[in-house]
Amino acid sequence: MPDNWYAWRWYNAREGIREPLTQLPGQRRIVRLAPRDAGTELARLGQLADFPSAALQEVQVEQLGVLNASSGDRVVSTGPHGIRWVRLAAPNHRNTQQLATDRAIQAARAFAERYAEGAELVVDGVHDLMQNSGAKDGSETGRPVSLETHVTFRQVFDGVPVITPDRGLIRVGLDNDGTVVQSQIATREATGVTREPSTDVAPPEPGSGRPAAAPRERDPREALDAAQRTLLARLAAVTADEPERQGAASARDLRVQDVPGTFEVGYELEGDEAYPVARKLIQIGAPDSMFRTRRWVVAPLAR
Repeated sequence: MPDNWYAWRWYNAREGIREPLTQLPGQRRIVRLAPRDAGTELARLGQLADFPSAALQEVQVEQLGVLNASSGDRVVSTGPHGIRWVRLAAPNHRNTQQLATDRAIQAARAFAERYAEGAELVVDGVHDLMQNSGAKDGSETGRPVSLETHVTFRQVFDGVPVITPDRGLIRVGLDNDGTVVQSQIATREATGVTREPSTDVAPPEPGSGRPAAAPRERDPREALDAAQRTLLARLAAVTADEPERQGAASARDLRVQDVPGTFEVGYELEGDEAYPVARKLIQIGAPDSMFRTRRWVVAPLAR
């Protein structure tokens, strides 16, 4: 094959669809989630994808505990953190006519609601898988085309979305014919709510006379400020313990900025619980350096 021509791909976000929450409506509750069983998840996923029973009996176990089964070109798999994947068809990349947003959401919603198994969903965003090509010397360049459209739905509890990256969502990939070709599924089944997290401090001993501690309700921005100070102190301690980095700027010298548009409140998934949190992305760097690093700051609001 000639080596004077190359192609590249990237994801391009369309207009924003879901407005992020900045305050939690109503009472701050912790949602209990049903325990996971990877084998049961895989079997259920295969049934939804119309796999023959024989294919679901030939399960492959890969690294990190990922289970998968295949039937022809179709594949279903399930792995850690409640994430499942399904591949149903090869995309038709000959059709480069971009799907309209409304049509993409409509086609993706029908698929997502079938695979969500009762989880309440809200549209989160729409992205395009784009491709372009050109000559190595830059003398000729093609035009960008959309190969696939990916529609992301967020799971919500009482109207509040899960905001943990890659969890509590269904992401549906469609080709330009409007055919669902693949999906990432990471919703969880809710079994109830509580005001007392299982991961909080141990309750008082019987007969102590002290009431059980209730989860603290915190202002989202104040909670994030405290979590940010903790994060920066931890980063400074790590730097101080590494001789090769002791010449780096101290925490006080670092320039820290909030990344615009990333502040949000919602549910974080951890183990078999979903609990309210505030989340934002910050950018950290020394004033005299062109290099920056980004870190998520997460603060529980009811734990």
